[in-house]
Amino acid sequence: MTKIRFFAENGKILLIADGHASEGHKEDGNIICAAESMLIQTIAKNVIEADDEGTAKNIQVDLLDGHAIIACDTSDIDLIAAVKGIAKGFELLSECYPNIISYNRSQKVSKQ
Repeated sequence: MTKIRFFAENGKILLIADGHASEGHKEDGNIICAAESMLIQTIAKNVIEADDEGTAKNIQVDLLDGHAIIACDTSDIDLIAAVKGIAKGFELLSECYPNIISYNRSQKVSKQ
């Protein structure tokens, strides 16, 4: 199972992903893993590009096997809106495959 925690409000973006969708879910797990990975990579690309453009600071992008942290501070409302839109994909996946992905969009998420 993959656990996704996400926060994007008040100038902060934080996404934490832990686990593997394919573990114990051979039939649907690989396609869900690919979908999760694409969403995570797309959020990471948006944050990295914002950093390059100078609209994000204090960025952290750690993409590891079975674990990802993406974080930044930003005043760019377009970046926050884009990341929230991309993260809707996690919500859709968790509604369709609740035994494979858990999604928590909260008002506050810590890196711990």
